[in-house]
Amino acid sequence: YNFKVKVMRDFRWNIGLRAQEKYAYRDYYFTKDGDTTNPQRIFNYRDIMLGFKFSFRERTLQTTKGSVSFGSDYPEVWFNYTAGLNVLNSDFTYHRFDLKVQDKMYIKYIGEFAWRLMGGYILGQLPISNNYAGKGTYRMITLYAPYSFGTMRTNEFYSSKYASLFLSHNFQNLLFDLPRWHPELMLITNISFGTIDHLENHNNFDFNTLELGYYESGFLIRKILDLNFYDLGVGVMYRYG
Repeated sequence: YNFKVKVMRDFRWNIGLRAQEKYAYRDYYFTKDGDTTNPQRIFNYRDIMLGFKFSFRERTLQTTKGSVSFGSDYPEVWFNYTAGLNVLNSDFTYHRFDLKVQDKMYIKYIGEFAWRLMGGYILGQLPISNNYAGKGTYRMITLYAPYSFGTMRTNEFYSSKYASLFLSHNFQNLLFDLPRWHPELMLITNISFGTIDHLENHNNFDFNTLELGYYESGFLIRKILDLNFYDLGVGVMYRYG
């Protein structure tokens, strides 16, 4: 169940209740406090979620299907708190805090700079599926997904607390502005740090952690083919550190 409440022009609350049952993947099993005498392969959760979004002077358009946001000229903030409840056969009691802040700005003669800061913290012991997975989208050739790590593999990194920073700068048509062709050069750098508590709880599943940091940079050439509603381009990302 999910409830959304708009309490003032720039501030929205979100309240939700959730019941989940998950099953271990392949040979994975979870042991609380590393106690291998009581392995778990079925996980039941009962959660309550409370969150808000703050967007100062957000521009919106009301349609027959709801409100459509066109963003704000100021940083936007999202915060969510999730509590695991020990009710109705729930297996886990925990507290989870999630924060996201983002903004973009146009700089005259330089282009548009955008950034997003994301972070999370889990207090409690949870199976690997309910910890933070790195937002990896790596394939040798794939579609670019904004605010993700293009060189990170799916399920390669996990954390119980982390912080990630996504930076991009779009020169738009300031570098190339031909009569009928307007490609845009975009530079990208993404960074993440994290760690996982109670590593001994996770068995028969290999993954990495982010204590030493994760870094990638690259560039995109957008609008090689501009079809108005969407555009096609090409990019390259490099992983280092």
